[in-house]
Amino acid sequence: MYVIRDKTSFEAIIYHYVEYDSQITATDFYDSFDPETMEMAWTEGEAESFPSYFSIDQDHKAVALTFEEAVTEGYLQLQPEEKIVDDVIVLKSNQELVDEGLLELQSHEKIVDDVIVLKSNQELVDESLLTLNDPFEYIDQEDQIQRHTVAELMEKDLVKTQAAANACLKELDDIVERAIRPEYSTGYESKLTKRYLEWMNEGKPANDNREEKFLTMQQRIDEIRLEHKYLREQIRTLLETLEA
Repeated sequence: MYVIRDKTSFEAIIYHYVEYDSQITATDFYDSFDPETMEMAWTEGEAESFPSYFSIDQDHKAVALTFEEAVTEGYLQLQPEEKIVDDVIVLKSNQELVDEGLLELQSHEKIVDDVIVLKSNQELVDESLLTLNDPFEYIDQEDQIQRHTVAELMEKDLVKTQAAANACLKELDDIVERAIRPEYSTGYESKLTKRYLEWMNEGKPANDNREEKFLTMQQRIDEIRLEHKYLREQIRTLLETLEA
């Protein structure tokens, strides 16, 4: 069996299905044969197929090439993501693609058993890719972000710095604020305060509910603040110790 192929692309132009005969030339079965751009090869048998990739020896016989040889000699060009293992073309691993700059992981991704997965919360924190709300937030054994209350922080002796102590005081302020607002919005509190001051400036007229409404509000606010008074005092005492 014979074949004439292009010297550059190695694409077959024509096949000639006859037994090998040393007397046969390319022009015997292809009048347009051009030795500058074409080459002829043969293989044993009339119907014997040619190897996927082959070189041609001095006798014009097709010599089978491995994939590795085909790549080396320019008969085969692999895609960037391909490689040859045991003469089989396979895809490179994700790790290889990353190492060769063919695949870029996102900052929150990593490779485990050649699978791209998300990094754990702890890894994100360790790599400064995730910032916890110190001292309140922490990562538990299940890699979930949890939150300490101010009381828990004090009970477990986790407040170690002035910044942490001040953060706890601010958190208590926020807790009080969140408790007050459903009953007395900022605008309503201001309104009651303004009306109370007007009542005082008017000489505190009798049979006027402005004082009662204001005092009721103040009493409720004081009750809410009282709920956290002991904890606040603990933190202030700790803060004085830390500042010393």
